[in-house]
Amino acid sequence: MGKGEGKARLRLSATDMVTLYGVSPYAGASPHAVYLAHVHPEAREDSNEPPPLHQQLGTAIEPTALAHLSREKRVAVRRSATRTCKKHPWLRARPDALVVEGEPGDPIRMIKKPALAATGARRSKAKSVCEVKFISDLRMARLWIDARPRPPLYVHVQAQVEMTVCKLPRACGIGIVMGNPYIWELEHEQALEDEIIAIGENFLKTHIEPQVPPEWDGSVAANRLLMARWPHPDATFRRADLHSNKLAIDYLDLEKQIKALEKQQTICEQQLKEIIGDRIGLLGDAFKATWKAPRVGNVSWKDVAMDISKGDVPEALIDAHRSEPTRRFRVFDRDAKVSAANLAASGFTLEEWQTAMDAAEV
Repeated sequence: MGKGEGKARLRLSATDMVTLYGVSPYAGASPHAVYLAHVHPEAREDSNEPPPLHQQLGTAIEPTALAHLSREKRVAVRRSATRTCKKHPWLRARPDALVVEGEPGDPIRMIKKPALAATGARRSKAKSVCEVKFISDLRMARLWIDARPRPPLYVHVQAQVEMTVCKLPRACGIGIVMGNPYIWELEHEQALEDEIIAIGENFLKTHIEPQVPPEWDGSVAANRLLMARWPHPDATFRRADLHSNKLAIDYLDLEKQIKALEKQQTICEQQLKEIIGDRIGLLGDAFKATWKAPRVGNVSWKDVAMDISKGDVPEALIDAHRSEPTRRFRVFDRDAKVSAANLAASGFTLEEWQTAMDAAEV
């Protein structure tokens, strides 16, 4: 490991700190993912596939969102380079932009200027860090709606890290949430900064520097870490001790319990299906259950491929190998959205359902 590589491993990013703080809403976010990226960077999954569509849309819309923020707040914004914290050299961040002194002018032109490093930020008299988020997922949108007028906690922690690294007292930003702009502002919070710094320093000293992984938590990232640590086992067995014997016995007991619970769940499903009968679902005080078919059936792609190998035309085969739609059973909690069409088909009106829910709350 070269000197520069070692330094890079010991720098936690703002995104890393959001994960370590325990507020990241993203799938796969785990302390094990942070550990894996810094201790086993060779295990990073390189892919020639393009990023997911929502990420591509977020990148494409970012300049427009920054320009909207610039016009609405009447501030000038400039791109920011990656910065390393002078007080805590293990911490780095790259805000989407910096609010600088001066008239907004042409926002797009300002955004296209070279990114500001530390010296450039001082010369431009940077006032605050700036973040842009593109939200196209209903679950994520709910976080933004519930947090108004502030941003969700994961954005708050990220902005605080950026304020710490850039030594700026304020943060602002814009979230494009399901197409709607949410503009927010935050002040530096010393107590939150102290907490973030303590968490980061502890993770470095406890896990990354001694290369001791975090406690196993059942996450996908933890499994990836195990595979990265021992990708090529030899052909021998290790002798089990008392601890591993107990773990194996617990595993087998849990396997039996899971099978028993799965059987109980299947029995409950069958009983609910019997109650639903010829309707499409069941509405309760705390749940919604559906047992209905999708609009189209599934395609047997194996049969399609076999017929293509015989020289048949693919387009003509897909519908021929599409099964009839079959009913699927699902149960949702009370927070699940209930469409007016489903309510009407089930013998309820939307007003009747809302009245029933209000009465249940009382």
